Amino acid sequence: MEISNFDAIPLFPTNVFICEISDDLCKQLDVNVPWIDENSCPDNFLEKDRVGDYMEYVSKSYASVNHRILEHYPDLKNEIECRFSEITHSYFRYDNEFFITTSWLTKIAPGGFSERHYHKNSFYSGVLYFHEYDDKDEGNLGFFTPVDTMHSFFINPYVVDNEYTAGSHWFKPKHGYMIFFPSYLQHRVSVYKGKTNRYSMAFNIMPKGRFGIVDSAYDTSWV
Repeated sequence: MEISNFDAIPLFPTNVFICEISDDLCKQLDVNVPWIDENSCPDNFLEKDRVGDYMEYVSKSYASVNHRILEHYPDLKNEIECRFSEITHSYFRYDNEFFITTSWLTKIAPGGFSERHYHKNSFYSGVLYFHEYDDKDEGNLGFFTPVDTMHSFFINPYVVDNEYTAGSHWFKPKHGYMIFFPSYLQHRVSVYKGKTNRYSMAFNIMPKGRFGIVDSAYDTSWV
């Protein structure tokens, strides 16, 4: 059978961006903070939202009680916002400025992981790997294609992932690396095999000022 030549065009990319943050800024972050567990929760969490036994004894995954942690690190906050503005101006041609809304430290104990999830009430999200990491310890960050939710077909045989077939993509944590990703992307952290706690910092980003048009317009100054 003769095979024809085709041009394959992967339309409508999901844009994930990676950059580096200086070691000096990474070292500012202090992990000696209160963590959400079965004994504590932030004031804006309802009792029914308490993390509880499941998080402590199954996933071994924790978030800092403070979900605006970057307010204590203005230089780092400004650096992240500037980096993201560079991205949106250069790649998206947006005129808007952007600001970090929520930000929190994450801790995964040995043998822990995080469940698959995504972030609502946010435009882009990000993670900063400010700690030290070992490749063999894993605890990798995985993203999952949103396209799978749009159809009900699953066709065998399963092929090796490539840019046309991949259902997920994984990143190894590396000191100083920062990853920006659309908040709708489902993601999780694989099982962490290290012997000490694995730390990182996560954050969400929204546009500042006026955006949208006509009846879909919004202006943060209205709030």
